[in-house]
Amino acid sequence: MGERVADSVLVAAPLAVVEDVITDLENYPHWADAITEATVTKRDPSGRPLLAHFSVNARVLDVDYHLEYDYDGEAITWRLQNGDLVSQLEGAYTLHETADGIRVDYELEIDVNIPLPAFLKARAARQILETGLLGLRRRCEAIHAGTEG
Repeated sequence: MGERVADSVLVAAPLAVVEDVITDLENYPHWADAITEATVTKRDPSGRPLLAHFSVNARVLDVDYHLEYDYDGEAITWRLQNGDLVSQLEGAYTLHETADGIRVDYELEIDVNIPLPAFLKARAARQILETGLLGLRRRCEAIHAGTEG
């Protein structure tokens, strides 16, 4: 069983902007730390990603993996299809409209095929979560403000 983490962030941008940023996988390398490449390999009839390949620079080595996406109401979920060194990777963005913007709840569960102490797995999962949420918020708010394309 992998390391499970969850957190939320409030994004001062419309729901459509947040959904567009989350599903614009090819632009993840511009705002999601460590992701060096993201390629959508299959889309649904609406153009949303169903399958995607990611390359990640995990400081000491490069990791490649493929994710499968699903859309259910306010939730965008993903799960590992296959990958290097990663044995489990699944998560979700759940979006909630509030008076102050969009609350994004982010859940992640990750495990690797190499032996690592539990505290290192926990630290890595927390770092992925925190940098992902902060990067998402910055990207959405910049697009909404017209300061980033």
